[in-house]
This record gives sequence, structure tokens and C-alpha cells, in this order.
Amino acid sequence: MSDPRSSALVVHVMCESSRWGAALQQRLQDHAIQAYAYLHTQLADFPHPSQFTLVLTDDTSICTLNADWRDKDQPTNVLAFPAAPLPASFRHVTQTLGEVIIAFETAAREAQALHLDITEHTTHLIIHGLLHLLGHDHLNNSERHIMELWETLTLAEFSYHNPYELESHE
Repeated sequence: MSDPRSSALVVHVMCESSRWGAALQQRLQDHAIQAYAYLHTQLADFPHPSQFTLVLTDDTSICTLNADWRDKDQPTNVLAFPAAPLPASFRHVTQTLGEVIIAFETAAREAQALHLDITEHTTHLIIHGLLHLLGHDHLNNSERHIMELWETLTLAEFSYHNPYELESHE
């Protein structure tokens, strides 16, 4: 799954909650880099070189962001804040894609409900957020299908479950 060009793909991790723990943070950073490298090899319009920031936070912080940016005064599992793309003349400059922000408590509750460990479920949320940074969305069935396909294909690289099959069996 590794790509020699992946050295130009950077993932910064900021941890705002001790609930994530050092070992889990490291696993998630490794998974974010692997997922990032896989999507880089699969998506034709992937900016190179590029970077994004993974913010590991809690429900309180993400609730504030969700209220401020989406007018939803409740926690959510993941938020993605894309950065403005650089002009084409700056292709040699590292493109910052944006930030993916994940709340521990919500991710942990969802993982437990799906009978998954926190690493597997959070890896899915990282991939979901990264796809948003790359311009994908799920506002209609066609977009949702494409986004879920990329999520499922990327999760398969880790031998992880298809989360949409798990949800349909709840």
C-alpha cells in the first residue's frame, strides 16, 4: 500500500483530549498516512505535494465547532474544514488540504454500537473527512455512493469491515 511519493504527503496530528492516549494517537496517525497514500494513488486530481491536519478532540470542542459552523448545537463524530486551493502556478508548493476533526466520545460510542474497536472506526472517520477535504460530498445519492465506495475501498486496504454493511445489520 505504500507509495514512494507518499513522503510528500504529510499528516499533522494535534491532540486536544487526553482520552485519545499516546498509543492510539500513533496508530491513527499511521493509518491516516496509509489511507492518504492509498487515495493519492487512486484519485487522479489529488494535489501533490500536500498535507492535512488531524485534530483529535472531545465532544465539548466539536459541539462548539458544529454550532458555530453548521448551526447544530450538538456533538458530531467528524468535521472537515477544507483549505482554499492554491492557484495552478503554485503546484510545486505543498498544498494544505485542511483539517479533519474527530470527537473521542462520539467516535467511541459509535464504535461500541457497531462492535468495532476505536481504531477501526476512527480510521473510517479519518477517511471520510479526508474525502471531504478532497472535494467529495454526500448531498445526494450519487455523491453518497461514490464517497462510500472510496471509504470502503480504502478501509479494505486495512482489512477493515465495510461500515455500511455493519450499519444495515443493526
